[in-house]
Amino acid sequence: MYIIYTLHLKKTHTLLYSKMNIDIGRLGDSFKTTGAKDHPFFWVHGACNFIPNMLKLVNLVSPPTKVHYSEFENKNSEVVKGLIIDHGSDKHFHNYHVLYSYILDPTISQSILEIGLGTRNPEIASTMYFYEQSQNFVNTPGGSLRFFRDYCPNAHVYGADVDRDILFQEDRIETSYVDQLDCSSLRELFKNRMFDIIIDDGLHHLSSNLNTLIEALDHVNVGGYIVIEDISIPDNWLLIDFVVSRIPNLETKLIDFDSGSYIYLIKKL
Repeated sequence: MYIIYTLHLKKTHTLLYSKMNIDIGRLGDSFKTTGAKDHPFFWVHGACNFIPNMLKLVNLVSPPTKVHYSEFENKNSEVVKGLIIDHGSDKHFHNYHVLYSYILDPTISQSILEIGLGTRNPEIASTMYFYEQSQNFVNTPGGSLRFFRDYCPNAHVYGADVDRDILFQEDRIETSYVDQLDCSSLRELFKNRMFDIIIDDGLHHLSSNLNTLIEALDHVNVGGYIVIEDISIPDNWLLIDFVVSRIPNLETKLIDFDSGSYIYLIKKL
């Protein structure tokens, strides 16, 4: 697939693709043409252009909007920021502490799940190892789970990650394995559990985000939140929001954090 995409960028003549024997997996399921001379170039082209073209249509009907993170400013944000830093989490880099100080309630009992514990293994796609080079910051795997536990003394915190080596158990914290690209793995994680806050801070890929979101919708309590972190291409989520915001009893926001990073927030009403 990577080879096809590179050739497409170079505008290589499309006849070349008919002579290639490249496995593109399930792209053909959704983007196969009806032409007699169908070949992988058309499939990849269709996949690349589907979201941009759908967004153009969405804008004709109901232009989506974004909100600024300052909408969530509150008196506890600096306290939360300090705890995040103390526990070696990176959430303060993008001003996420403002949102978490808004949706977390330390006075009540809450069940919190975060997918993505912050592996530093450079061989894993979702690694935090790059922070050591770019930000001179060494994160602590599971740091945000400990922040949630300490800020919310009545909460029970669950975590999950694809890196089995960083899983751990502590007071009011349980962790387990999950592969966000495998829907059966996500279903095993959620099982019959219900959560007040579900956070996707894992692979940060559109496919893994949507897999997690679809499974999470049936496992978030009324009044609870689903948080999709670290969105770098907000237009994808403006299109997704066109659908999700029309699901009954959901309130959605795409939040701009002034850092090149966005969060998609869902509240179950």
